Amino acid sequence: MERTLKVATVAMATALLMAPAMLGGTAATTTARAERNILGATKTLNRWHVGITDPRTRLVRANTTVTCRGRGRHQAQGYASFTCVIRRRTLKVRVLYVALTGNGFELRHHVLLHR
Repeated sequence: MERTLKVATVAMATALLMAPAMLGGTAATTTARAERNILGATKTLNRWHVGITDPRTRLVRANTTVTCRGRGRHQAQGYASFTCVIRRRTLKVRVLYVALTGNGFELRHHVLLHR
């Protein structure tokens, strides 16, 4: 009986310690991946109507660049969120990029800095 209780306790402790690793932990991504994801998010960029996308083709205009900087603590795979600036000629738009689990992301708080 005592041995069975010890084995069950060890098994339960192992399961509790492994649970965060099995769930994937926190969402994080690299700076380069965040920049590419923003350039590929044409649907969101079209909704903002700030001049980053061509209204006829609904694609990102040529010579549009994105620069991201990590926010908070760096994790093993990157950062959980970024402050990014989307530039095209004199237009600058600042966004908050938030990494989600499962390779998802959200773009929040777009602010027009300069036109």
